[in-house]
Amino acid sequence: MNAIGCHTTLCANSTTLDKVLFVAHKIEWDQTGTPPYIQHLLTQMEKSLEHDAFSYITYLWDQRNSLKVVHPWLADAYFELKETLKNHHDH
Repeated sequence: MNAIGCHTTLCANSTTLDKVLFVAHKIEWDQTGTPPYIQHLLTQMEKSLEHDAFSYITYLWDQRNSLKVVHPWLADAYFELKETLKNHHDH
């Protein structure tokens, strides 16, 4: 049930299912037209699910000053994935 709870923001300590639902939710967006982040998201998908999730979170994070609110779970997921991907890159 955690995956349903964090499918819009993701969260720290997310499971594979959490990330799959999160990314799927971003690909199948609820607005008209093509999501502005879709090409980068699809490119990152070829690397890993973590890269894919982080690409969308970074898209939002880069706009955080213009958002009405940044959900604390989103911030937690951003910093956790940033550290995870940094550590994978360093090895």
